[in-house]
Amino acid sequence: MQEKIQNLIKEVIDQIPLKTEEITFSCDESNQTTWCRIKTNDAHYFTNREGEALRSLNHLVRKIVENRFFKDRTDPTKPGRSIIIDINDFQKKKIENLKT
Repeated sequence: MQEKIQNLIKEVIDQIPLKTEEITFSCDESNQTTWCRIKTNDAHYFTNREGEALRSLNHLVRKIVENRFFKDRTDPTKPGRSIIIDINDFQKKKIENLKT
């Protein structure tokens, strides 16, 4: 399942006119989170306005994954796996700032 989710995320990213240098995935099993980290020189398109476009991209990908893989889930109240798309560590830095 994880590999299918990663492939779907790559498909969505490929549809965006974004020149990516590197795309990596990691899974944090302690909090059921899949991280997609993207390195690019075009990050400003997603990080301007406090990351509004990046938040929108995350929302869109989560909804696509939810609809494609989890729409027939028997218990809709049970939380699924979180997905975070991060561009040039923008999300990671925000989370670290909140923690401090």
